[in-house]
Amino acid sequence: MRRTSTGARAQIRSGDEVEALAQSFNQMADNLQDAHRELERRVQERTAELSHSHQVLTAQIAERQAAEKELASQRALTMRSDRLRSLGEMAAGIAHELNQPLSGVRGLAEIGLDGETRGLEPEEGEYSRT
Repeated sequence: MRRTSTGARAQIRSGDEVEALAQSFNQMADNLQDAHRELERRVQERTAELSHSHQVLTAQIAERQAAEKELASQRALTMRSDRLRSLGEMAAGIAHELNQPLSGVRGLAEIGLDGETRGLEPEEGEYSRT
């Protein structure tokens, strides 16, 4: 498509239908220029709106990405905390299971030491005086 100038005007002063046609041509060219200016104004206005929308959306995307990164970090921290809590519970359970028989052994050892300090001798599983 070839671009043409709408600035051309017919300068005919003949007083007949050719002059009327030239005036109609000039009016049409003026209307076309006005329409072109209006279209350019609307394009610039819409471009500005789209540019603003783009900036807003870009900022929202950046915020959302930062929030997703923070969420992933918090999830990882929560998972680590859960693992440590589970490990602590397991360690407490193991300590409890080990302490049960050790308490029995300790109790028997204390009875044995207590009996020895009083001068008692073990006899068939019990201590008797000598």
